[in-house]
Amino acid sequence: MSAVVKRIHNIIPIIALTILIISIPLMMISHVKPLEIEKTTTLSKVNYNIKYNYMAKVKPSIVYDYEETIGPDKPLYTSLVENILLNITVNVKSPFKVKYFEGYALIRTFLGEKGEWLIKINESKTFITATNNTISIPINMTYIKNTINKVRSDIGILSGSYYLKVSPVFTIKTLLSNNKVISRKLVPTLTIDVGVGKGKIEFSNLTHYEEYSEEEKKVIPQQISLLGLTLPVSTTRNISYLLTISGASLLMFSILISRKKHRDMVNEIISKYGNFIIKASKATLGSTKVYVDEFKDLVRIARVLGKPIIYNTENNVHTFMISDSNILYVYRVTENSK
Repeated sequence: MSAVVKRIHNIIPIIALTILIISIPLMMISHVKPLEIEKTTTLSKVNYNIKYNYMAKVKPSIVYDYEETIGPDKPLYTSLVENILLNITVNVKSPFKVKYFEGYALIRTFLGEKGEWLIKINESKTFITATNNTISIPINMTYIKNTINKVRSDIGILSGSYYLKVSPVFTIKTLLSNNKVISRKLVPTLTIDVGVGKGKIEFSNLTHYEEYSEEEKKVIPQQISLLGLTLPVSTTRNISYLLTISGASLLMFSILISRKKHRDMVNEIISKYGNFIIKASKATLGSTKVYVDEFKDLVRIARVLGKPIIYNTENNVHTFMISDSNILYVYRVTENSK
């Protein structure tokens, strides 16, 4: 085998190990980082917060310390309440600047008996000109109680559960700073139990909240920067796979070449010096071992001493020996060595 070929055989495992040293950390780095991430961008967002509040005009009574106007902090007794001023506050907010805003409200008030009848007692229309706007609706409780009594008289039923349903319909258009136009229709219904039969007025659903948002989701491939070179994670992973496979293949190839080289060397020795060699299944000769670097040296010793060369192979290790009294001259070839 020429010196050039031997040099190539010696360089291959070094190249293979170098490739593996690069590819394994590269594979680890590329698997720590995800292939891609999902990025969510808010294109538009508007919050609608609608709250009901009220003040009531009541008959002078010791119950209210003879006050004539009370708020939500005190109970409303049906027999004492004359009028209720209902305030609806509409608040529109957005993380974007509002360039233009317009709204319209159609507010209907109904009186009914649960599961029986429902009549419209009032309807009003109004424009909403600001993002924070309050609309007032007067409710004449004296009229409501008189209407209930008339209905009772007409149908001949003196008991029942009566309620007011305030049902506004808000149509709101908002132009945002990113030129997105958001048009929404909101129906924040309020139910008022007028308390006929149990003596106390109670409100349900005083607060309504709604959010509109439009989002855009994008999948963004991730990148890795190494040594001034920026590559997608997917490409980096594929490169690491290719390098790992290449390095492992080169290393395996170098091992196979090394084994073949040493097998060929043993076969050449046996073929050329077969008349000096005796094959043994097992040999334990001599207590002092002297190892020689070249098989030619072992042949010279055999000729000087006039003794045969004993050959033994075990676990891919080929051993050639000459026994002289207590000295054992040894030459070894290991298949998996370089």
